[in-house]
Amino acid sequence: MKNFIKICAALLIIANFFYAQQLSKKMGSHVNGERYKGSYKNGLKDGFGEWIHPDGDNYRGKFKTGMKRGKGVYTFENGEKYKGYFKRDKKHGLGSYFYSNGEIFNGEFKNNIRDGKGYIVFRGDTTKSGVWFADKFIKKERLKKREREKHIKKGKKKEHKEDRKN
Repeated sequence: MKNFIKICAALLIIANFFYAQQLSKKMGSHVNGERYKGSYKNGLKDGFGEWIHPDGDNYRGKFKTGMKRGKGVYTFENGEKYKGYFKRDKKHGLGSYFYSNGEIFNGEFKNNIRDGKGYIVFRGDTTKSGVWFADKFIKKERLKKREREKHIKKGKKKEHKEDRKN
């Protein structure tokens, strides 16, 4: 009976240790000067958090197994900003990129580059819409205001679905 109690106590201690390691929230600094505040799972960034790089870049959003995944906002040191979806640490899915010169691209990204349908707004009123492939504009496609709004709404629906998955 004494051995049974000792074994149960040991198992409880071990289970508690692994559970505590699995999911926690903390602020951490790395040797290279990066900082992270948010959720961890099994020692990796997982869930919502904020990552700050010493050069001034920062990311606020979702992480999965240590990488940016899901919806987030990445702000670059030069003031440019990306708001949208990430997959395996890269811009991937619907998003908006705000350039330092005032231009805004709204559309699809794949592996960190513009790829798919989208449009750019120049200086607030002129737009260029169409299809991008490997970050190059390849085909002009006129998108009416309703179609652009539909594209944005479609992205928001997709965002809600992905948020529920994560």
